[in-house]
Amino acid sequence: CTQFHISENETKRILEAANEIRDHREKIDSFLLLLRTNFSEAQRTTVLRMIWEVVLADGKIANMERRFADVLRVSLGLEQSASLEAEKLARAGAKSNRP
Repeated sequence: CTQFHISENETKRILEAANEIRDHREKIDSFLLLLRTNFSEAQRTTVLRMIWEVVLADGKIANMERRFADVLRVSLGLEQSASLEAEKLARAGAKSNRP
């Protein structure tokens, strides 16, 4: 692609990677739909709590991690209050697991 000064082979590799990402995204979306339609609100909140546990594992929350948790919350069909509760439970669990 001459506009970006990259070779035809590199352009092909980029497009292949983009297609692979799109395929994964569709699988993730299907999985989240399955959770949203088959799990209770309590179960979906538990899934979100587990995500918050991963986010909090290093003791810091990056903006990207917070956005990810929020996108997941929406995808799971949960209200903001459920996310706050899930984060609170994850923080409490992290504190109780410290040596």
